[in-house]
Amino acid sequence: MWVELAEYISKISDTSFTVPQIFFVILEQIISGRKEAEQAYDGGDSGHAFCIAQLQEVLNILLPRRSQVSSLAEDDAFKDIWKQQLQNSKLKARFRTEELDSFEDFYLSSYYLILDVINIRRYLKELWSVYNEGAIDLVPVSLATNLAISLVREMEAEFDGQFPGKEDYEIKTRPYYVAKTRLSGVEETEIEQLHDTDITKLYNIHEDVMLNCYQTLEGHIKLFPHKVIVPPTNTLSTGSGRMNLPDREKVREDHILLLNLLNDLPTLLREDLVYPDEIMGAYRSSKSGNKISLWQVLAFQIYIDTYHVLGPNTSRPWIELQGEVDSIGKKFEKHEKFCNLANRQGDIGQTGSLKEVLEITKKPHIATILQRHHLRCGIYKICLRGALQSLGGNVINRSGSVVTMYQLYHALPRAGLLKEQRWEDLDFLLELHGHEIFLDAKVPTNIATSFNSLAEIVPGGITRRHRELTPHSTTPITNFYLDALQNSEKQINPEQINNLIIQLLPSLSPENTTVKKPEPESIFLHSTMGVKEVAARWKQWGKISPEDLLANFAIALQLEVRTYFYDYLEVHRICWKIFRDIRTRYSQKPTKPFGAFEDDNLPDIAVFCLYDGIKRESPKHRGLGEPIGLLEDAAKCISNALDTGLGAMVCKGLPADPDPETSKYPTIAL
Repeated sequence: MWVELAEYISKISDTSFTVPQIFFVILEQIISGRKEAEQAYDGGDSGHAFCIAQLQEVLNILLPRRSQVSSLAEDDAFKDIWKQQLQNSKLKARFRTEELDSFEDFYLSSYYLILDVINIRRYLKELWSVYNEGAIDLVPVSLATNLAISLVREMEAEFDGQFPGKEDYEIKTRPYYVAKTRLSGVEETEIEQLHDTDITKLYNIHEDVMLNCYQTLEGHIKLFPHKVIVPPTNTLSTGSGRMNLPDREKVREDHILLLNLLNDLPTLLREDLVYPDEIMGAYRSSKSGNKISLWQVLAFQIYIDTYHVLGPNTSRPWIELQGEVDSIGKKFEKHEKFCNLANRQGDIGQTGSLKEVLEITKKPHIATILQRHHLRCGIYKICLRGALQSLGGNVINRSGSVVTMYQLYHALPRAGLLKEQRWEDLDFLLELHGHEIFLDAKVPTNIATSFNSLAEIVPGGITRRHRELTPHSTTPITNFYLDALQNSEKQINPEQINNLIIQLLPSLSPENTTVKKPEPESIFLHSTMGVKEVAARWKQWGKISPEDLLANFAIALQLEVRTYFYDYLEVHRICWKIFRDIRTRYSQKPTKPFGAFEDDNLPDIAVFCLYDGIKRESPKHRGLGEPIGLLEDAAKCISNALDTGLGAMVCKGLPADPDPETSKYPTIAL
């Protein structure tokens, strides 16, 4: 009937007859809603598909008759009439507003809340699968997983505020559960009569609402503080072996898997107080005596999901963390030895938080637990890296070694020295931090301006101008999250992360940075949209879907991984070694016009290298005394270091940039 009516309208001979634009807007929204419902109900039925096809045909038939004037403009034709009517008369009719049916609102809201949770779980499974293939680092995956739990906690809190008295997990999940069971052909009255062998009829629905996880968690809380004896997790099926299991056996294995974790968590809570993750938070909250919340169930369900996604590689995060602990432990030992050798024992005192995390991961019983706690391994890895970068930044800023060395390195080609060689590690730092930190807003063009940039003349002599790097400014999203982890009182607010990504979208694009990063069309956001278009749509929407926020968060973190792994301590040691080599050459001079350079002021020698270069560069400066060749000595020392490969040691140790041709990052369909 609809199609026949549309065809009749389309054949009206009067060409001035048009269909209002608002009709097409409403019809498009109805079609979109129908399609969304069809997807939510796993394709719907034939009648549902027929309805969508009929509406789409009506739209296509009437499209040539679409009015060129907006519906708002058509409405404006009556504005004077309405204005006059409202001014000259008062409404005398008594009326009352129709009360909203909160019962229906709750059913609809809870249904879509569960759909959001299902989509979040689906995205996280995909993300961990990408990690399992080695295409993304453990840190972005772990932090995105942690954020997902935080996100659902925020969503649930907002939901509970709208529907007081319905905070319980069972109440929230019931509308979705009932709708899905009826669609599966099982009436609500039949559910209790189902035998164990009939679980297949409801297994997927139980998975959607995480019912098996909830029942295990609820049972454990009732048994607390008694420890449940269960088989070890290494007896469970993984990978393709699990796929062949009956549904009842899958439930049993998930039960064992979760109980093992629940038995472990009290030990972690007693001894591991460094940077708690959301799973530990969910466990602590579940013991508060309140009813179990949806976000708590999700936290433990994600643990189960991750275990199954990793399959035979379930110990991979632990192996990766072990490698990180060994690597950072060696860096720390190397730093201590260097501090003693360079007579800079004060720099050792900056290592408290680093030692704390290292020691915890080395405890045998904690190590056993971490082999199963994948999320915790990622949290530890970023915390170790954060502590190492903080230590490196403090050491560099206290000594001034790297910033001072860069100014000397930058000045040498202006004097005709060191023209062909490139110091890759320092050039990478310039790209990360910007030349203003190293060289002032106006880049020096000769030795004299380099000297003025590095030093200032004070009564009685010359002093080195103090400059500081800001290492964490190059990784704002990682740093924001790490700051929240380090501060137990600070809640991670997904809205803040959303706003932060909005601000950083243009700068995160490889189009707007000199640092080599993956091409945006390969893995960044959407394959057919540029960064500017995505940023504009993001700002227009204000909020995006939870899985889109998580995807952008993970990608932004991955783009920061290479930067966050930059070893500031190593480049500090290399710079210090070169300064010592310059000092050795200076000490062999017949005359030493600049006095002695002790370890506590060793980078100051760069100032006098440039000062000596000024005298070399221009005869009018000869009144300052004859040059002693100190600038040439500095060039030789740096050149020798670069020839031996010291200038690229740090960059070689960084994770490789993802290959745009082979990257498998989960992207967003906007």
